[in-house]
Amino acid sequence: MTLETSGDPKSRPATLVPELGSARDRRVVYFFLAGSWHSYKVEETAARLIRLIPKMAAQTDLADRGRFELPINAGSKLRPHRD
Repeated sequence: MTLETSGDPKSRPATLVPELGSARDRRVVYFFLAGSWHSYKVEETAARLIRLIPKMAAQTDLADRGRFELPINAGSKLRPHRD
């Protein structure tokens, strides 16, 4: 069940919405920016992320769950994220 609120949270109580299902039942793939991303401005970061969308989409088709680092170059491989 998912908790759903609407309007001002102080005036309306939260309700459970069973048809949305549990977050644990969903496929979740996380993508993290590799350390070298911090040197780019917002515009350059956005342009590079857009070029990586096909690679991210392909990875979500391959893996039900996972954590991956996004490389700077669209031609590079996605690597598992390490804490």
